[in-house]
Amino acid sequence: MRKKIFVILLLFIFGLFFYQIKKVRPLLWDGNSRISLVFALEPVVVASLEPGKDLTVFRLPENLYLRVPHGFGQYQLGSVYELGELEEGGGELLRETVQEYLGVPVDGYIKIPNTKYQIKNKKTVLNCLILLLPGRGETNFSKWDLLRLWWEIRKLRSDKVKFFDLGETNILTEKSLPDGSLIFETELFRLDELVRNHCIDHKIYEERLAIEVLNATDHSGLANRVARLMTNIGGDIVAVGNSNDKYQISNIKYQKKDLRKSYTVRKLEKILGVKAEVGEMGESRADLLILVGEDYWKMVE
Repeated sequence: MRKKIFVILLLFIFGLFFYQIKKVRPLLWDGNSRISLVFALEPVVVASLEPGKDLTVFRLPENLYLRVPHGFGQYQLGSVYELGELEEGGGELLRETVQEYLGVPVDGYIKIPNTKYQIKNKKTVLNCLILLLPGRGETNFSKWDLLRLWWEIRKLRSDKVKFFDLGETNILTEKSLPDGSLIFETELFRLDELVRNHCIDHKIYEERLAIEVLNATDHSGLANRVARLMTNIGGDIVAVGNSNDKYQISNIKYQKKDLRKSYTVRKLEKILGVKAEVGEMGESRADLLILVGEDYWKMVE
């Protein structure tokens, strides 16, 4: 009973404090939708939370070999944060890299002073979040975001928290480089199967809006990458192809005005960084038409 009262009092104090500061730093999370974040630890950890439903945690080996955006090319995952620090954006580069690798939107990053800290269970996730509240470490989350994350994870039953070490699955295969170092390469279809089973955004899945994705650039494969991102979180992709028209800025179009308030549209706006609009969709019979432009290419390459 005393412990419960202490927790309530602690949250009340935090609430008063963060109410004063939450306007200073933009909130990344509404507290209700699925959110994913990457922990810059050794190994790197990605956590995906849907409030009231589940928390899935992936451990990614340091020697996982993957493509790093913004022209860096192929690197081991353990080097990504330091690469980003060369341009004062270690956390952001890690976030973008993991998002492209897993094929799910990753909203934020967390780095604490002790990179050897091990996330093994729900308690260690909570402790890591607590370390950031006094301002230790680095993150793009506001303290209000961190508090809400802590509270939502704390409420989950232990059986709703699942851990997957990719190094211990058949998703990764070991390979030796010419210099003798060992790396892990990924069977992408197996990775997508795991992600789709555990990172579905139920609000998107329940809306079941039909989505068509067209590549509006000369860069091959761009529409497929956006389609993968949406499919892995429950989006209903009905067509993928190339647009006859080219776009510098990505575009999200719909014809039914009531779709403007849909959760799927808001999520797509956040992923692509553009506003959806009512517009002509040509011969498309989908509810939403995504035209992937040069801006997205610059974001992922």
